[in-house]
Amino acid sequence: MKRILLILGVISFVLCFNVSLFAQQNESELANKIDEYAQQVMKTWQLPGFAMAVSVDNKVIFKKGYGVKELRPANGVGFQGVRFDECKMTQAGVKPVVNNPGDPINTTTVFQIASISKSFTATVMAQLVNEGKFKWTDTVKNILPDFQMFKNNDYVTNNMLVRDAMLHATGLVDEAGTYFGNLGYDRDETYTMLGLLEPGFSFRSAYDYNNITFVICSKIIEKFTGKSWEDNVRERVFKPLGMNSSSMNADGYANSKDVATPHDYEYVGGGKSITPPLYGDEQALNWLTVIGPAGSLCSTAEDLIKYAQFHCNDGYIVNRDENGEVKDTTFVMPRKAMLPLHRGYTITSQDSSMVRLYGMCWFIEQNHNYRLLFHTGTAWGMTAICYYVPEYKIAGVVLVNSEVTAYPRYSIMRRVIDLVRGAEEPLKDWSMDYWKEYTEYREKVIKERNAKPKPKVEPEVADNKIFAGIYTKEAPFGDIIITWEKGKLFHQPAKYKDVKEWKKPLKHKSGTTYTFRSDGHGFEVTFVMENGKVVGLNQEFGEREEKAFGGWTRKTLTGKLVGQTK
Repeated sequence: MKRILLILGVISFVLCFNVSLFAQQNESELANKIDEYAQQVMKTWQLPGFAMAVSVDNKVIFKKGYGVKELRPANGVGFQGVRFDECKMTQAGVKPVVNNPGDPINTTTVFQIASISKSFTATVMAQLVNEGKFKWTDTVKNILPDFQMFKNNDYVTNNMLVRDAMLHATGLVDEAGTYFGNLGYDRDETYTMLGLLEPGFSFRSAYDYNNITFVICSKIIEKFTGKSWEDNVRERVFKPLGMNSSSMNADGYANSKDVATPHDYEYVGGGKSITPPLYGDEQALNWLTVIGPAGSLCSTAEDLIKYAQFHCNDGYIVNRDENGEVKDTTFVMPRKAMLPLHRGYTITSQDSSMVRLYGMCWFIEQNHNYRLLFHTGTAWGMTAICYYVPEYKIAGVVLVNSEVTAYPRYSIMRRVIDLVRGAEEPLKDWSMDYWKEYTEYREKVIKERNAKPKPKVEPEVADNKIFAGIYTKEAPFGDIIITWEKGKLFHQPAKYKDVKEWKKPLKHKSGTTYTFRSDGHGFEVTFVMENGKVVGLNQEFGEREEKAFGGWTRKTLTGKLVGQTK
């Protein structure tokens, strides 16, 4: 007993010492150091802009926006050659986001937070578990009788638990299914396709990040609440936390008044990078809606820091007045309901300095100095990170309007933690270390790419209008319409035959293979010929799903498909 009391006393002393490190620092001095390093990161990585916030002991000690919402080129041409004024409506049925060049980013500017959305879905699930609606260890099949996971694989279908849908160890590889939304498939069709895919590894034997299993969670949420996933997130998370500027899906993003434009990020060599803005369909807003529970949330630094505090506190937030004094506390859910979310299940990486696991939508890192929980997010032209260190009551967010590597947000996060916990000087320059590692790797990639011989290009069929026709495939895939107009071929899903935004030009690649871009992503389509006749086509789904799904069979050729203008 004495030994236990001694240990508890030591732990108490260490915790008090940790808190006192921050108390000894001047808050404004600490904020200045954070600001200085954030500016350094922005300059090193050549970012268009970002917003961030830092909380210590439930008080936001720093928040600021950097750079601009849109870094428009002088000629107005952005990524993939799309002009800012070229697209009036996206494939999602909403207007693309365009800003005035030079408009500054602030802490109320809306960004897509991408995969951080997963933890919101998990939070709603945890509330329902706490309410006794279901258990984490219930099988999905018992809740959703129509559930099927993988083709001809009854074992995974019958044994997959609710929590498995969020742990990235089902057997799906290479983010399989992530690009279904770019091709026009909705969440229900994506859910059906889960039963037609093939696994790349044994169930629960490895970690491989995936998005589409979260549609399973949305189905479970909707079944037990009678409300949409969107309504549940609004009512159960946004509202109690006061996240009044947060939204989701294409309409939430596009209709935000203070919103950042997404930008691509490409390292071009010699220590230089370019960040062209994404315009029109390149913003992939249809994908944003379809990916929903895995990545469609949009938020601000001021809103998301509340969410980080909420998780850091295991279920509540502390409300302060304009002077920073504590007003009251908002309890959202009990600690016992939160703890399963913050428990590690699957090892994602480890070395002599740390071990990192994946919990239910949080990466959980234990290193020599502290325990860190975080989740990153990457969407089309946007990146983010939300993190907290429970022992030091540190919470923070970084939202970037560029599809840059994770290194800049990691750099800011780790420098903030080092500063608050009073790490020994000189502090490690995470950003420069990461930049050196990144640029060396990218220079090597560029060199290898330039050294590769160009692939042989087979000539195009002279009379390419022979490919025009309707190609059929059973549900949920649907038919594809190929039209020919003035020497050019066009691709259009039959379900969107009356929506001009879904009609995309085909660009010849080699032989009977063509490429097209749909909702911000590039795909290949290859026409299949037998004895000089076109009998079908094979189409990419993003990774290697087409091997499981098979191709389309040519159904008919009509005069309307050749030379039609509608």
